[in-house]
Amino acid sequence: MNLIKNGSFSEYTFKEGSDWQTGNHGIKAAGRFNGDQFLGLGGWTWGRYTGHGKVEHPAEAQDAVDLINGAADGHFPDDAQHSFASTENVIDINGPGTLGFIEQDVQATGGQAYELSFYHGYNLWPGHGIERPTYLRVEVETDGHIVLREDYIQYYSGKGGTASHSDERVNDPAWHKRRLAFRVPEGHQHVTVRFANPGRSGLHPDLGADSDGHSGMLLAHVRLEGSGGGSSLLTVEQRKPAQATVAQGQIWQYPVVLALTNRGSRRIGTHPAVFTAPEGLYFLEERLVMTRQDDDPEETVVPGVLTNGNRTLTCEALPLELAPGKWASVYPAMGVDHDAPTGPVTVAFEIGAPIFATGHATVTIRPHSGA
Repeated sequence: MNLIKNGSFSEYTFKEGSDWQTGNHGIKAAGRFNGDQFLGLGGWTWGRYTGHGKVEHPAEAQDAVDLINGAADGHFPDDAQHSFASTENVIDINGPGTLGFIEQDVQATGGQAYELSFYHGYNLWPGHGIERPTYLRVEVETDGHIVLREDYIQYYSGKGGTASHSDERVNDPAWHKRRLAFRVPEGHQHVTVRFANPGRSGLHPDLGADSDGHSGMLLAHVRLEGSGGGSSLLTVEQRKPAQATVAQGQIWQYPVVLALTNRGSRRIGTHPAVFTAPEGLYFLEERLVMTRQDDDPEETVVPGVLTNGNRTLTCEALPLELAPGKWASVYPAMGVDHDAPTGPVTVAFEIGAPIFATGHATVTIRPHSGA
């Protein structure tokens, strides 16, 4: 179920007597079919953005963002999970000479994981060279607390279809689908989902604001879904407990074997992951070994980085690529200090940026047999 209202941008309001037009205030807008005198967008509010946060909500949507006819100029890709409807449209995150944003407040459940998905594309505009980049900032916040923020830059790809009302200008958004996971903090009951054009200054403080109104990306097909009733998209469980007892001074042990299972309704892709070992244990290699259910017994080696005296192993890109119901096992090589405290200890695991699943393995350290 999509929690976003009007994520297709098919509900809109024009000024009385206005309709779709080619051009904007007499300017030939690359032959695109644009919303002329665009006033409102069902379910969304809009405003102007400074690159460092929203600043105002103009009365009319056309003063913050633009609307493009999707049937004429969307050039939408195929989406196997949630296909595009024939009535869907495109938002250009720009207004006339402004950096714009749109946002929507959505009811949510504290402690639950969610996935926000959308498409962004390159924005072509006449009179501006195709060498320029376009920008998009995605924010999810609750009660002033940012739980998700991602920035994207997209350049022109130079291939694709033509505009609906021109045979001369290439109009290829080169759509990219993004899927972002986040968890709503406990005690909070809503989130605000925002898409903004931060301009160059939003991505680097030494760059200008660039509020020419032509640097924002195109946005389409916005969805927000929960994890199917659970508190996490991914469950983390310890496997092979017989391997979880080690002795002081041992090396090349695999006491931590975690099964990661996709309990949600959507595919889980590649995410950063972190293992943290307690005093007495450490990781031996800057890598992690993984076996997926569909590949078993074939193993995948995932590069990592060791820090904190080899007690933290960070994998910037753990390629789970799990369909719903599928699992993967992960297991790092570990060593035990000669003077490690004996008894049960915990190795922690977390995945996602922001984190959307956590777990741990219990390891028992026994005295060295010669002690």
